[in-house]
Amino acid sequence: MEKRGSFYTYGEAKIGQGRENAKQYLKDNPDLTEEIELAIRQRASGTTTFGMDSEPMEAEAAA
Repeated sequence: MEKRGSFYTYGEAKIGQGRENAKQYLKDNPDLTEEIELAIRQRASGTTTFGMDSEPMEAEAAA
């Protein structure tokens, strides 16, 4: 999920302008809400990276 100015987006989906509109959009689109929740839970558990287009991050070796 990304915020630019007052607009919220997730990938190609424009979720809404302002917090209240974004909340309503997520209530009206449970499939997208579930996808975002899954991404957040995976990120929190350390099983994947956050973001739709992200590639897994690797730990950098100390030089």
